Amino acid sequence: MKNEHGSGKSECCSREQHEEVCNPCNSKCSGECSELKDILQRLQADFENYKKRCARESAEAMERGSMDVLAGILPVLDSFELALKSLEGQGRISDGVRMIYAQLCSALESLGLRKIEALGMKFDPNVHEALMVEDSDKGDVVLEEFQKGYVFKDAVLRHSRVKIGKNPII
Repeated sequence: MKNEHGSGKSECCSREQHEEVCNPCNSKCSGECSELKDILQRLQADFENYKKRCARESAEAMERGSMDVLAGILPVLDSFELALKSLEGQGRISDGVRMIYAQLCSALESLGLRKIEALGMKFDPNVHEALMVEDSDKGDVVLEEFQKGYVFKDAVLRHSRVKIGKNPII
C-alpha cells in the first residue's frame, strides 16, 4: 500500500516530526531519558532495601519482645520445680501439678525455649555460671546444678548456676 509520497510504507507524521517525536534516540531526549531511568532504578533499589530493613527490624523487635516475656516466665518455671519437689508422694495433686508443668514446658519449647544441659557436662562459661568449685577427679565437669539455665533460639536467657569439679593439686 502506497502513501501520498509514493513510498511503500505508511507514515503517521512527517519525517521531521518523526525524528523529533518518535525517535527515542533523539539527542535532546536521550540524555534526559537515561537520567530519569537511572533515578528510577536508584529509587527502586532504595525502596527494596527499605522494605528488607523494615522486615529485619520488625523481626528483631519481635524476638526481643519474646525474650523479655520468656525471661519473665523463668521464675514461674523455677516455682513449679520447687512445688513439684515439695509435692513428691502427694498422689493426685503432684500428678496434676506435674501435668501442668509439662504442658507449660511443651508450650515454651514450641516457641524456641530450651533448657541448658548442665549436670555431668563439661563446664562451658558461655552457658554455665560457676557458683562453687569442689575438688574432684572429674575436672571441669558440672557436679551439681543449683538453677536451670535456658536458651531462646541461640541467645542465652539465663546461665545455669552450677558447682563444678576441679582436679586437686597434688
